Amino acid sequence: TEIIFYSNRDGTMDLWKVPVSETGEPTGPPLKLVGTDAREHCGRWSPDGTEIIFYSNRDGTMDLWKVPVSETGEPTGPPLKLVGTGAREHCGRWSSDGDWIVYESDQGGSNDIWVVSSDGEGPTQLTFDDYQDGYPAWSPDGSHVVYNSVRGINGDLYVLSLSDGGLHRLTSDTA
Repeated sequence: TEIIFYSNRDGTMDLWKVPVSETGEPTGPPLKLVGTDAREHCGRWSPDGTEIIFYSNRDGTMDLWKVPVSETGEPTGPPLKLVGTGAREHCGRWSSDGDWIVYESDQGGSNDIWVVSSDGEGPTQLTFDDYQDGYPAWSPDGSHVVYNSVRGINGDLYVLSLSDGGLHRLTSDTA
C-alpha cells in the first residue's frame, strides 16, 4: 500500500513514500520520509514493516542507516546509524526473516559484500577479492546471496552459499 522511492524533487536526494492502490495508482501525494541536506538513498522496508533501511552521507561518509516507522511508514523515531566505518556502506537488503542485512562496502579497498545483524552487531565480510562486488540480494530461504561482480569489462551475477562459501557464476555475457 506504500512505495518508498528516492528523488531530488526538492533539490536534495531524499526518501519519499507514496500511498498506492492495488493497481499501483497513487492514492495521495508523496510525503518526504527522511530528508536532510545530505543524500538519502535506496530505502527498503523491513519484512515486518516496522523499519526502513537506507544509506546516507548525513555524517560525511556514505553509511547504512535505519529508521523506525509506523504502519503507514511515518517515522516514529530518529534515524540510527546501523553501519558506519568511514568507508562507503550502501545498497542494504533485508533477509526475509528480518534478522540480517546484506550490503556492500569498500572499507577493504575494493567493493565487497558484507552482512550485519539487523541491530547493527557483528558486521562480517563475505567476499574477499579485488573485484567490484555489489548490489547484493538474499535467496528466499536466506541460505545464499546473489550479487554482481565486475571481473573484466562487464559484471556478471554470482551466487554465494553462506553455509560452505561455495561460489557459482550465474551469467557470462558480454552485455
